[in-house]
Amino acid sequence: MAPINANQTFLLYAKESAYGTPVSDTKDLGLIQSVTPTDNVLPMHSTALGSSEIQDLDWGRHEIGLRIDMDVQHSRVFELLTGGTVVHTQSGATADWSHEFATNLASTLPSATIGLHHDLTTDAVSKYEGCVATSGTLSMDVNGILKLSMDLVAQSVVTGTTAGTKVISTLKPFKAHQATLSTGVISSEATLADVQRFEFTINNIASGDPRVYKLGSRLVSFADMQGRTMTFSFTVAYANLTEYQRMLGGSAGSATSPTDTGAAPTLCGLVFNANNGVAAGSGRQDIIINLSNVLYTSISRPMQVNNWIMATIEGVAQTLDSFSMYDTLTSSTF
Repeated sequence: MAPINANQTFLLYAKESAYGTPVSDTKDLGLIQSVTPTDNVLPMHSTALGSSEIQDLDWGRHEIGLRIDMDVQHSRVFELLTGGTVVHTQSGATADWSHEFATNLASTLPSATIGLHHDLTTDAVSKYEGCVATSGTLSMDVNGILKLSMDLVAQSVVTGTTAGTKVISTLKPFKAHQATLSTGVISSEATLADVQRFEFTINNIASGDPRVYKLGSRLVSFADMQGRTMTFSFTVAYANLTEYQRMLGGSAGSATSPTDTGAAPTLCGLVFNANNGVAAGSGRQDIIINLSNVLYTSISRPMQVNNWIMATIEGVAQTLDSFSMYDTLTSSTF
């Protein structure tokens, strides 16, 4: 029997109506680049006086995780990361739809059934039930494509020998030349020149373990959010002191030294946008991440001989004012 390669492998997904209750996985999440499922069985053993050998060996709880890396085409995947109610708005009578995720950020997360399908003479399928997104990171590099890396925990897995029907969307991913990053006073952010990289992370397990186990079972009883944090970083060609001064004294970017008066900072705004340059109603694709109440927490500025000075800025955002995408997914097919 020949080994399985990536060309024979595809991922399908569907949101569950109840945690751990599997549903038919028929939808795609994007241009999947890699999937890494990891199963861990925690061993349980007993020893005894009079012997150095294990006297009893048994299995303990079963832990399942998935890492999915993709090029972002459309918005379906972000419902898993944000939870809550997604607001779908059609652009007139056209095929363009806007999907807003920030309107009702939830303290609980939806679960999904995710199937890994290998299309073979005798198919091989692993369907992961009760998948909950613990974190996700969007990233864009110069001359790159908007990417998402997402981690999930699953309740259980069921194997089978009948693969589903492969789905690959024809929507285009977002390129670096379609993207901008704006910083500054909230609601008055200005486009930042010469940005090299942007990264935005939603972490749904800022503290604690998302999983609950119980007596009588080796599998997860329930999994959900344990505190959400939103962090970011960006790298920009260093041209002036403005972003550094935002860290020293607040959003105006005018401080000459660290504020040391006991006053709270005036927090910044940060907006990431990528779009295909087409008007809504004519094939619009875009993504907007609008963060307010942003605090810069770290600035690194390596200065080396024969190199441009690049500043890498990291921070934390308190508020997600808007997280929306335009694509061709309708409310009924979401």
